[in-house]
Amino acid sequence: MISGEDIERKSETLGALADQFDHLYADNYEKLYQLAYRLTGNCEDAEDVVQEAWLNAYRSRAQFQGKSSEYTWLFKITLRCAYRFIKKKAKTSPYRRFSCPIYTVFFGTCLSGTIPACDQTPP
Repeated sequence: MISGEDIERKSETLGALADQFDHLYADNYEKLYQLAYRLTGNCEDAEDVVQEAWLNAYRSRAQFQGKSSEYTWLFKITLRCAYRFIKKKAKTSPYRRFSCPIYTVFFGTCLSGTIPACDQTPP
């Protein structure tokens, strides 16, 4: 049977973990959003990528070994999420051309040979 002390200890640990992750989010969200925006080319897709990256980071937080900075770890997670997002979007809409540099890096050049500039700026 679980004692009241065990429940209280687990509750304190989860509270501390949530506070730590909130701090990490506040410190890094803007930079990760800007990265996602540059890769996807629009605000809505960037928000989707960052949200997925934060979920992945939260799920894999126990695997963070501290060999790099937390930002580097989050950067790599966001980069991988953006890559998966763009790849998935390209598969579901093969005729769509993305207005972002990563499209050219991973999928080749646009039909016109140039990539149009994004018409939005990150907040």
